[in-house]
Amino acid sequence: MTPSKNDKDGTRSESLPERDLLVVSKLEFWARSLKREHEGLQKVELLDKACKRNVIVQLGTGAGKTFIAVLLLKEYGLQIMSPFESGGNELFSLSIKVVVITAQVFLDLIDHAYFNIARLALVIFDECHHALGVKHPYRVIMDRIMRVPEQDRPRILGLTASLINDKTPPRQLEAKLSKLECVLNSAIETASDLVAISKYGAKPTEFVVASSDYDPSSACGGEILLLLEEYRKFCTSTQEFDPDFDIDPRKPIQEALNRTLAVLRQVGPWAAWKVSQMWEKELHKLTKQTFLQEKTVDFLIMGETCMTTVRKLLEPKASAVFLPLC
Repeated sequence: MTPSKNDKDGTRSESLPERDLLVVSKLEFWARSLKREHEGLQKVELLDKACKRNVIVQLGTGAGKTFIAVLLLKEYGLQIMSPFESGGNELFSLSIKVVVITAQVFLDLIDHAYFNIARLALVIFDECHHALGVKHPYRVIMDRIMRVPEQDRPRILGLTASLINDKTPPRQLEAKLSKLECVLNSAIETASDLVAISKYGAKPTEFVVASSDYDPSSACGGEILLLLEEYRKFCTSTQEFDPDFDIDPRKPIQEALNRTLAVLRQVGPWAAWKVSQMWEKELHKLTKQTFLQEKTVDFLIMGETCMTTVRKLLEPKASAVFLPLC
């Protein structure tokens, strides 16, 4: 929750952390009260669109989504909530003008009549593409909002860097985007001039650091490399399993060996130690499958034992990463 702060010229400024959901108490349009230094910023294309209608803003990470949200807050202004009639209780302190809240908690407040949607001026959904989930709180919240008379509904602003975050065939893309617009009762918008909007986004300093691959033989004496290579050769050469009749356990073991070897050579012992832990657990789960033949289970146990051995050999090197520097 973010309290308001009064500036010398009488305007109010709000800080907006980029969280799941931001709710603002209702007030009339308040454009005249903006500071002079923001007059040029009001002309930002996406802000103009957001002031006129419900929009979904699609911009990359660090490209200015939060900037648009903050300025939209200033456009709408803030109003002190009056106490609830029931018992004279207040849901939020009178000094609170902006509420940052998780979607599920906000939905619970609405469903338990602790909060009246008609009191809202603006609802901002961060990562709004989640609204495509059938049971996601974003979608249920929008269902509640759409039940309110149109004149009492708040302005909707959706923020996302990725409109769709799953594998969608190209032929279904347009239908899925239309579905998102329908659920949020908004139009998808992005900046036509990405260079202009980038002025208000994050400006990270990027570095490219070249380094050679890690040489495990110098630190581990080649023991781990030899172990992994021997196991890999054995998996490749064994004729114990007929692919036409048996469930072949060699594939997950070979993948575990190859991944661990690659990580050890490229990143070093600590990362390889973490990878070996992961594969040790994964192979152990496979051994618990009841429908496997005995020889298949034995082969998987052999792979698990290999990963356990690698993990124990790497532990001294990995633990040294966390030792204090002398």
